[in-house]
Amino acid sequence: MNKSFLLSSIVALGLISTSGVPMAYAQVDAQVNKAKIQIEQEMEKKQREERQEIINLINEPVDQEAVKKEIEWMKKNAPDKYNQIISGQQKKGVSALASSGALGTKGDILITYDSESSGWNHGHAAIVRWDGEYIIEAWPGEGVRYYVNNWKTRWKTWKGLWVKGAMGEDYTSAQSYARAQIGEPYSLTATKNQSSKWYCSLLVWKAWENRGFDLDDNGGIIVTPSDLDQDPETITYASSN
Repeated sequence: MNKSFLLSSIVALGLISTSGVPMAYAQVDAQVNKAKIQIEQEMEKKQREERQEIINLINEPVDQEAVKKEIEWMKKNAPDKYNQIISGQQKKGVSALASSGALGTKGDILITYDSESSGWNHGHAAIVRWDGEYIIEAWPGEGVRYYVNNWKTRWKTWKGLWVKGAMGEDYTSAQSYARAQIGEPYSLTATKNQSSKWYCSLLVWKAWENRGFDLDDNGGIIVTPSDLDQDPETITYASSN
């Protein structure tokens, strides 16, 4: 066989094989871009659904009958918690706490849907300290901290939640657990199976999970303020609506 013909054939095959590389990369890029678009579309759909869900939660009226039943249950089974609530109601309108916008008593869960990141309102959650004057919250850039209890003036939308069937010692222990985390770092990547870094609703969830109450409505890998709000074991006793 002619050597020059053999050489030209090899060169031609090389050109064919290498010309297919850019084409293959282009196909992969197209598939990646398609997948990326699908993911973005799914995220946008999820955010739209969550926005509507949050609107529904904000506008959800307080179930006064359920609140009345829970108060009657507390009166018989958790008298210390009952007395705190009644004492707070008697002082309402005349105390410094009432005028400051304070909400709740020891161990209560506080929710707002005002806090925003990534272009959508995911909300914020905290737990009331033993004296009602402060809350414990996990806050970006600062970690777990005390903050003055001005929940009703700090936010436009707000809710106060009780935990159904919880005893007085459960409320005490939940806020004590949260207080023990003061100074721990804030992290949106924190997971449920650790206890060294926190985001707002994870701190609240863990404080109550430590007492045997799993308040994550959908049981996912993350827990959001709306999960706490929608969980069947929580009851809204006060709302900005």
